[in-house]
Amino acid sequence: MNGSLRTFIAIDLPLQAKETLAVTINHLKAQGLLEVNWVRVEGVHLTLKFLGNIDPNLVDRITNELTAAAKGKESFGLRLGNIGVFPTSTNPRVIWVGLEGNLKALNSLQEAVEEHIAPLGFPRDKRDFTPHLTLGRVKSGLPSQNYLAIRPLLKKVLNVPSHRWDVQ
Repeated sequence: MNGSLRTFIAIDLPLQAKETLAVTINHLKAQGLLEVNWVRVEGVHLTLKFLGNIDPNLVDRITNELTAAAKGKESFGLRLGNIGVFPTSTNPRVIWVGLEGNLKALNSLQEAVEEHIAPLGFPRDKRDFTPHLTLGRVKSGLPSQNYLAIRPLLKKVLNVPSHRWDVQ
């Protein structure tokens, strides 16, 4: 679609969380995880809903629906959690950091976003919402023995130290 916007609905992270993620990525790189395309930490965010390419004329309607979705929601606290991988530990394709804190409130907000955006032509995601922050994507064509080599390296970084922040 010409003139379209690649769009997602997300929660931005505070600077301190991004700095912690930068340290974590650098530590993983130093452990030999070279066959990974690492994300730019400045762009790390918590995606609530990926919309894809949208008509710019929908932005105001989407904004109104997001305002309605957030109405009455209390602020809640989150913090960085443990490192994980998708889809499986024996075949990792994405390296991520999970979230801890008031996940019930986060899930409620994400569900409200789904509910309010669906009537605008954005179907509900068929997969369960798994709150995470992508750190890197394993390069395609990586031999299976290299996949297995990633597992012990990730175990060296068991916890990501983090302070709590509020989502408002």
